[in-house]
Amino acid sequence: MNKLGAKIAISVSAVILSLLVCLLLVSHFFLRPYYLHQTKQRLLQISQELADTSTENLPRKIESLNQHSDVAIVAVPRSQSLDALNEYASRLLSRQGVSLNRFWITTEVISQLDSRHSVKFMTKRSKNPAFMCDI
Repeated sequence: MNKLGAKIAISVSAVILSLLVCLLLVSHFFLRPYYLHQTKQRLLQISQELADTSTENLPRKIESLNQHSDVAIVAVPRSQSLDALNEYASRLLSRQGVSLNRFWITTEVISQLDSRHSVKFMTKRSKNPAFMCDI
């Protein structure tokens, strides 16, 4: 290979390598936050749809959203024991393919619900980028 061929090969390799580095940086710093933002917006929209649904139509709406929106929604009746409530919610979520290492509803969450406030929190998961709970 002559000098011109070596220079062209090095130049092309440098351009490809710099392009790859730029794509990885864009992916890491821009696409992840954008995807998380889009997920939050979609989940907030679904949450608002559920809030606007009447109590009689709520089970049908939940079933429809579970099937068509790629979300897992469970309705858990109020229980006397927090442990029983958490166990039931975790069991319902695991039936839908959502396995959580930790999921708990605390007394603070119950007190916020008693005062008619919606409770939202997000956690990072290993397989999925985020899990949002709207109680």
